[in-house]
Amino acid sequence: MNSYPKIVDGFRFTTSLNTTVRTLSIVSQIIKIIGQKQLPKQFLKSALVEWSTTEEKKSSDYKNHRGKITENGRTTSAFQHYLDFSSFLGLITYHGDLLMLSRLGLLLNKLLNESKEIESLLTKKEKLFYLIILFQNDADAFLLTIHLLNQYSDLIAQERLFEQFESKLKERLLTKLKYANELSQSIIREKYRVVEVEWKKAESYAKHIIPPRLEWMADLGILNRIKRGSKIFYKSSRQGNELYKSFLSLPDSDLCDINENWLRTKAMNSLTPVICNNIPLKKWSELAKAKRMALLKPYLDMVFNYFNFDGAMRISLYPAFLFIIINLAATQNIVVEFSDLEIEFKNSILVGSRKYSMRSAARINEAYITINLV
Repeated sequence: MNSYPKIVDGFRFTTSLNTTVRTLSIVSQIIKIIGQKQLPKQFLKSALVEWSTTEEKKSSDYKNHRGKITENGRTTSAFQHYLDFSSFLGLITYHGDLLMLSRLGLLLNKLLNESKEIESLLTKKEKLFYLIILFQNDADAFLLTIHLLNQYSDLIAQERLFEQFESKLKERLLTKLKYANELSQSIIREKYRVVEVEWKKAESYAKHIIPPRLEWMADLGILNRIKRGSKIFYKSSRQGNELYKSFLSLPDSDLCDINENWLRTKAMNSLTPVICNNIPLKKWSELAKAKRMALLKPYLDMVFNYFNFDGAMRISLYPAFLFIIINLAATQNIVVEFSDLEIEFKNSILVGSRKYSMRSAARINEAYITINLV
């Protein structure tokens, strides 16, 4: 019996997705409109429709984009699908008919404080936020789409990708199954069963799965999008090709994957170059201790002020680390891994009268930072 290394720890695939959800800037706008309020859904819809109508007039990029909230000023069916997607990503929560931001949504709202001439274009901070969150939740769909694109050397229309979708998805599932830990095996087997038995026509599912990912990846800089007449063609960008090389290789195949360890220790080294576009990057681990503390301490005061919601003198570690990592990457061109910050917090960090200490957990999103006054 073959013994394979158990490097696969899940199947990251967003299933509750409609083909209209193609524009990440709309998710950002939802977050911006809700802000720190509890907002009735109908009020949010009205504000979003007004924004979309204005953006169609201001931005040719938005007007030519698919998956808009309005089409020539007329409301489309996309609104609820964007809400479902935002909820799946953990950015918003429902309280009856009222909507409010989660901790992660509040983090994104803080990253959206830069003024933009064109609201529908993503900033570097937004891009890195979405790259991290989407790879955590949707890496298998991203990697499947890139793998399909890499079958072709030229520009390719999305319809061509539908043809190989089912066979490549099954190949991915079966390959991952060989290297999956015990917990993940049942998830992957069930997904394979659904594709094999329940999907009567895989191409109809491909139409909801592939087009949104192509558009997200184009907006994030992983793909180039070229319009010729009424058709849109795609090709991996230089940053996309470099990113693909940085993933974990699954043995005896041409497939790549990520796992929890990659997200914790290697993700930022792979994802930061996508937003920095040839700018030389510095690694956190290569900076002197004094320099690291000088960079870190001002952000600790910020995260305390931003994310200490209930006065309990503790903050969720995940949004705090994410805020620090994204800001250092986008403003200082410094690559900081989650594991780098975990190392810094092995000992408490003193900032003025506040002592920050980490309380670890098996998953980073379950850990938190305590604050004591000294």
